Amino acid sequence: MAAMPIPAAVPIAGEGSDHLAELGRHARGQHLAYVAHGYPDDHDGDYRRPGFWIATLHTFTFDGAHLSTTVIPVPAGELGHKRASSYDTARSELATLLEQLGGRENGPIAVQPFLGSRSGFSVGLIAYPEYDCADIKHLGIRFSDPWDGGYDT
Repeated sequence: MAAMPIPAAVPIAGEGSDHLAELGRHARGQHLAYVAHGYPDDHDGDYRRPGFWIATLHTFTFDGAHLSTTVIPVPAGELGHKRASSYDTARSELATLLEQLGGRENGPIAVQPFLGSRSGFSVGLIAYPEYDCADIKHLGIRFSDPWDGGYDT
């Protein structure tokens, strides 16, 4: 049996997971927020460098159309205390972004694939029709058939 194609609005039901702890509805639509590790688009390919923790907030209409994305990159620091401290800083930045959303309620969402660049980082829910899947850039998670909101890492 062939895999089901990517739906127009991809269900995301990651509530309570380490990867997708903040998703749901707010007064003006839906939201998806996370901290992920990544490198800027102009990265030179040297992955021995620590990169960045990226505090990311995406907002969508109630129908799942992308409205806005805010990205706050925090230098990841070297291993050890500095790295943990920079992660905590990124989590704090994310909490501040989320406070701006009135009437926030966590729960499953369904959003349309999109791709954009903010603060030098490509971000989005990227559809790969040739593979019948969609990935959230920088999180390393993949959605696919049966399109029930579950994902693979």
